[in-house]
Order: sequence, then structure tokens, then C-alpha cells
Amino acid sequence: MNPTRPQILIGSTDADLLLVHILESEGYQVILGSGVEEIVHLAGENDVRAILLDCRSGEEWAPATCVKLKQEPRTFGITTVGLIGPGAKSRFIDLLKAGIDENFVRPIAPSKLLGFLRDRVLHKSHPTAIDGHILAYAGIELSTNRHSVKRFGVSIHLGPIEFRLLQLLMENREQACSRA
Repeated sequence: MNPTRPQILIGSTDADLLLVHILESEGYQVILGSGVEEIVHLAGENDVRAILLDCRSGEEWAPATCVKLKQEPRTFGITTVGLIGPGAKSRFIDLLKAGIDENFVRPIAPSKLLGFLRDRVLHKSHPTAIDGHILAYAGIELSTNRHSVKRFGVSIHLGPIEFRLLQLLMENREQACSRA
């Protein structure tokens, strides 16, 4: 695998070769996976920058995959996108509850998806700071502007000292910090 090309994982039970071609022609390396466990494994083992979940009518695996991805510390911060097919609009709410980052209803203009990937994926380093004001790590999102904390989307109330301590630890993750 060529490490210089950003990797996109497509989770689908039926590979969309046109989508693969479009992404590869734009310089992405595409990895294909099907099934919850395979997608989570591939996302955790590779330097995946985004996951596209192909949601078709009658398929139930996409929300379960999203939940599992957002629970894993190695895959939590990867941008996850639902591509909702005709007749699967009920999947929209299920995916939002599961923690999906973005949904697109098919048919979608390739330029819209590519623009999203360029803006959200290529300009975002792996999960530390989202837009400079939100720190994210291991399922925790800390907003420095709003002084709010969420764990897997659930709000957590912290006092001012607890908030500053958590912010310090998230800014210096995997480092020993002095009491000062």
C-alpha cells in the first residue's frame, strides 16, 4: 500500500466500482470492507482518513458498524460518512443516533462528496483537534469554547477545575504531567 496517498475505507456489501474509480482518480487509496468486524479491523489497522458506509434499503449493519467504530479508541476520530441509498432514508436517523459524522443521500454528485473529503479529511490531522476548539480522544470530545464535554455523544458535567485538568491531559496525552 502506498502510504503517501490518503486512505478511504468503503464499507459495503456490494462494492460500488464507480465510487472506487472516482476516489482513486482523485488520489485516494481505497480499501474495501464488508461486515462490522472487518470494517472495524481494517480501520484500526490502516491509516484510514475516512470511512464511507454504503447504506442500502433493508441492510442493518451500517448503524452497528458506526457504533462500534465510535467506541474503539483507535477508530473514534476517523470521519465516518453514510451514503444512503434510495429507499433507505429511515437509515438517516439510525446513523445519527449511532454517531455518524455526515450523511449523503444518493444519488450524490461526486464533486459534493469529494469537496467534503477535501475539506474534512485532507485538512484534518488524526484525532486531536477538530477546528482548533474541540479536542477529541478515545470517545471524549472537549469543547474549549463552550466549556463542554461529551463522551460518545453524551454530555458530561464537569466543574471548572475538572474541566481544566481534563483539557491539560487531552492536550498532553500519553505524557506524564507534573502536579503543577
